[in-house]
Amino acid sequence: PYLLDEQWDLGDDNVVRVCGKFDVLDRILPKLKAANHRVLIYSQMVKLLDVLQSYVDFKGYSYRKLIGATSSEERAKLIEEFND
Repeated sequence: PYLLDEQWDLGDDNVVRVCGKFDVLDRILPKLKAANHRVLIYSQMVKLLDVLQSYVDFKGYSYRKLIGATSSEERAKLIEEFND
């Protein structure tokens, strides 16, 4: 429900506590990063990607965000950056 209504301001640290999937992600990502893995997360919901972007910014992870409005040139650049 928090994704659908702009009135909710949970704060970056509370996103993990209100969503079970973010809780799991919050436990898994540090382990993957420590093992030098890269992670690809796919979603058709742009709003979810916005929330995820806030989370990774808060945690200090680097990321590339591709959405349908991303131009083909920018998309190619971001994919290359991810693969390097």
